[in-house]
Amino acid sequence: MRTVMMLKMIRYSWLVAPTLTILLGVALVGQPIVVRARKGDGGPAVKAELNGPSSITIDPEGNLYVYEGVGLDVRRIDGRTGIITTILTGCVEPWKKPRPTGCLPPIGKIGFDPAGDLLLSEFTYNQLVKFDFSSRSLNAVAGNGDLHYSGDGGKATDAGIAVSYCFSHDGQGNLFVCDSTYRIRRMDGQTGIIATVAGHGERGFGGDGGPALDAKFGVLVSMAVDRFGSLYVADDTSNRIRRIDSRTGVIDSFVGAAEPAKGGSTFIPFVEFSREGGPAAMARFNSPRSLIFDPNGNLVFALQGRVCKIDNLGNLKTIAGTGEDGYSGDGGAAIKARIGPNGLAMDKRGNLFIAEYESNRIRRVDAQTGVITTVAGNGLPHRPPQSIM
Repeated sequence: MRTVMMLKMIRYSWLVAPTLTILLGVALVGQPIVVRARKGDGGPAVKAELNGPSSITIDPEGNLYVYEGVGLDVRRIDGRTGIITTILTGCVEPWKKPRPTGCLPPIGKIGFDPAGDLLLSEFTYNQLVKFDFSSRSLNAVAGNGDLHYSGDGGKATDAGIAVSYCFSHDGQGNLFVCDSTYRIRRMDGQTGIIATVAGHGERGFGGDGGPALDAKFGVLVSMAVDRFGSLYVADDTSNRIRRIDSRTGVIDSFVGAAEPAKGGSTFIPFVEFSREGGPAAMARFNSPRSLIFDPNGNLVFALQGRVCKIDNLGNLKTIAGTGEDGYSGDGGAAIKARIGPNGLAMDKRGNLFIAEYESNRIRRVDAQTGVITTVAGNGLPHRPPQSIM
């Protein structure tokens, strides 16, 4: 997977914003978060530095939020003006014990819940936390900080969860979380009670056609819920997107027919991309990630050098990228551009936003014309290519 948090830090001037901080997931009143002013803040996002954008999301008003996998900050781009600001600052020593206060630990993913609060997965401290914009506080939503699997049948905040990179909500406000113990957990949106809904803790690939609770998973890197409540998960080591039917609880391979990793191996067999324009269930590709749904209910996801969509006939179609990583093609057709997709987001009009970790940019694909442009990031800072998970 391409979502990353790296060791390099960018040092800029420091500003203090009166707000709250977190320690073991609980907001502590009166302890301010220190916000680091970044190059470009207060100006056009396209002229600003982005340091390894890895996860993006859009709020109900159309503003874009970017988490930087290297800079470790959360940036906000105004949907009307295109002005960028920093709203949360990452810790300078993120793995320090005890947990640092006044800053944001490394994050796997950011996203909004149905109430409009920003959620962040803290894989370093094994909690999913919420940033409340009205109270300016951060609070634990799920996880007690212990990575060992525990807590089913109780409050999600009391449960042991090996928080990883992915979470998603259904239409009823129920929260699904990837657990690195090869399970998927569900927090009830009304009661806050947590339960396991898929996986039994064994790594591998298996269980298609049967109950999701009996399934084996590899490394789960992304998830999304469709309008009917069915859950889709990207399994990195099986080179598949798997679906859990909301009515029956049965799991199957929705997209992908490539050979999965053998046994519990972490080695992912390389396969050539195939089946463009054909049935998605028979497609072959490596490492699907960044699952989202477009306004028409079509599944959209990222691969190496391309973004694909499953249309309403079940066929696979490339909507951006040539399959070759890189940065080129602005002002032309997105399908002829070189891209390095990491995180994806889509607005209400169906415009696609692509976070490119390597190029330090955010690209936008117009829903009507299919033309790609850069909307954030000037390509700086330069750094050598790094291996990413």
